[in-house]
Amino acid sequence: MRKAHGFTLIEALVTLVLVLLGLTGAARLQASLLAASAEAKARDEATAMALDQLAAFQTLFTYTDYRDAITPGSTQQQGLLYTYAIDWDVHHTLAPDYKYVDITVSWPADNPVQTLQIQSLVPGLDLPRFARQQLPP
Repeated sequence: MRKAHGFTLIEALVTLVLVLLGLTGAARLQASLLAASAEAKARDEATAMALDQLAAFQTLFTYTDYRDAITPGSTQQQGLLYTYAIDWDVHHTLAPDYKYVDITVSWPADNPVQTLQIQSLVPGLDLPRFARQQLPP
């Protein structure tokens, strides 16, 4: 009888199948990680856009600007991955110097459309800044 040296064809094929299964699993994992990364990037961009819109409302310089500029509206902004729709709604509160702002950012990532919502109170009168303004006689 001859001694067997090396691998048989069956052993080599089984090893090849196992290696291919492992590589397929790694490729699927990589694809899901890329999709999750893109979703996180899109949500990060949407959050930044909503906070920028809120900051624009909070940096108005006069009470007249506050009264006239903070009204319901919408705009679109191009991001790295998507075109984002930014909508805001304004509600008056019981306190006359505050407005309740509801900002919604949406983007067509999947079916259904993804959305992010930020809500905040915006003060109408910043006393330190108001005190520095020159009032008309």
